Amino acid sequence: MKHEEWDVVVVGGGITGLTATMMFQKLFLKTVCIEPNPPPKTIESARVDLRSTAYLLKSIDLFKTAGLWNKIKSHGQELKVMTIKDCDSRTGKLRNSSSFYASDLKLPYLAYNIPNWVVKNLISSSINEMQKKSVRYGTYVVGLTTQLESSIIKLSDNSRISAKLVVAADGSNSTLRQLASIKIKKWGNDQAALAFLATHTKPHNGESIEILSQGGPCTSVPMKPTPDGAFCSACVWMEHRKKAHELMLLDDVNFSRKLSLRMSKILGDFRVYSKRSLFPVTSQVAERFFCQRLALIGEAAHVMPPIGAQGLNTSLEDIQTLYTLLKQAIEHQQDIGSQKILKQYDKTRRTSVKARILGVNLLNQTSKTNIQFVNDFRNMSLKLLSNNLDLRKILMRVGLGQRLF
Repeated sequence: MKHEEWDVVVVGGGITGLTATMMFQKLFLKTVCIEPNPPPKTIESARVDLRSTAYLLKSIDLFKTAGLWNKIKSHGQELKVMTIKDCDSRTGKLRNSSSFYASDLKLPYLAYNIPNWVVKNLISSSINEMQKKSVRYGTYVVGLTTQLESSIIKLSDNSRISAKLVVAADGSNSTLRQLASIKIKKWGNDQAALAFLATHTKPHNGESIEILSQGGPCTSVPMKPTPDGAFCSACVWMEHRKKAHELMLLDDVNFSRKLSLRMSKILGDFRVYSKRSLFPVTSQVAERFFCQRLALIGEAAHVMPPIGAQGLNTSLEDIQTLYTLLKQAIEHQQDIGSQKILKQYDKTRRTSVKARILGVNLLNQTSKTNIQFVNDFRNMSLKLLSNNLDLRKILMRVGLGQRLF
């Protein structure tokens, strides 16, 4: 039976897992990533899922540390303004709005929006340049044994890998989390989200637009133009589950017409540019983000509604925290998988993540409700924000993970 020894084993080869692998290799830790499915190599093979991520400043700093940002940014679109608009559920007309400008914080941009499939391929290529064959595709975890000085992973090909630290980045249904008997708290809102790309007849000018209305927010995030020069945005349309399924059944022409109306034709007429994917909107948090020689990151640890670009950016913050702790451990010649380090990681991240999930869910609930006084309060809050620059600055700094003062 084949047996290998590594410093770190990362399970899960999505953007979170690949980024973690790359960052740990930067610390000269012998790191391997286990992932069943290879990433798509072209936009044609990625057509099933053309979702993108708006990478906030902390995430960009992480990619800069990894030496990857210059390669990534050329594929992205700057997000310079984020606008939230309120839609009256009774009349369907827009009411108050508030815009958050990067220039208000003396920043060149708030985020960069980049297709997920592009980022996955660039990270995967960079990893292979650093340590050949350190991403293993085509196999998955079937067993976990934790010992005093190492953990042993059993794979589907009957091989075994031992490591000082195992990192679970294998998603919301994490096999490793279940093998470690770590419980989760999970709740839903009877909502689903449709994700897709759409072209539109008016330029976005680097502006992300989020329209709050009964059922949930509908958001367009600026993308680079299509190959034929059309204006393009990535869209996430949250709705009550039943209505979301009904929208999925529409043909592209009728769906595009409804999307244009849902976005109040702010960017003109929309036209769906990709396949639509539908996924449930849930929140989830693990009761703890670690056990013996195991750390949970990304959706293995937490899941939140797709609002305000918080999901993947929060996952990348997990990596930054763990990277910093491992770097300190190496500098002090300490065990990288010790309980002391993992407890510190858990304490730091769970506190931050719970606050983030609370804020995202509060915004979601105030958007989806059909209670009129809540809708009116939401509208008045946007009016207050629109008239108060200092308050907008505070909220922007919170969203970007910056110091308040």
